[in-house]
Amino acid sequence: AKYLEIRKSSSVAMPSGIAFLGVESDSQRFLFDNFDRLNKAGEKLMKEGKDDTATYILRIYDSLATKAKDIKFIGRTSENPILGTTIIGCLEQYIDMGMRYKNLEVVFQSIDKLGNVGAIASEIGLAPELKGIQDKLLSIAMYGIREKQNIIIDQVNTNLLKIMGSVFGSKKIIRRYEYDTALKHIATISQFVFIG
Repeated sequence: AKYLEIRKSSSVAMPSGIAFLGVESDSQRFLFDNFDRLNKAGEKLMKEGKDDTATYILRIYDSLATKAKDIKFIGRTSENPILGTTIIGCLEQYIDMGMRYKNLEVVFQSIDKLGNVGAIASEIGLAPELKGIQDKLLSIAMYGIREKQNIIIDQVNTNLLKIMGSVFGSKKIIRRYEYDTALKHIATISQFVFIG
């Protein structure tokens, strides 16, 4: 968090050397290495059944996303590669780990954190990232359906609605597209719940 505060006005966004039309930050390698270590520590905690500490990592990502939203990049200023690529990407990897280990507590708490990050993405106008977050929420709902965990399904729907509310208040995003995604996902979830 302190690193993101320090880089608040001195971060550089540049074309990615890996992804076509992608953008990366000059901090990306440093942050990715640290988030990778964080995820590995969380994986160890999940294996050991230390759910309270494993869910704390989700709160770290949530607070880092809040810090990253204020970073002003030199270069391509309409994008936020620290939030978009690094924090959201590593958070989603951690959630995948929680689903793989069938850690209900990590998966459940991750839904609300994704909703918070989605609200941040809509506030600063990161449409592709917001679509990715909504898609991740849909995949978590499908996990909840497979595992017969209605609490997960309900929490996903609540957070899709929370994202819709944040989109409504945003002046930097095309509302119609994000509404369409959220409503389609809610309809898909309802259909699978009804069939299952």
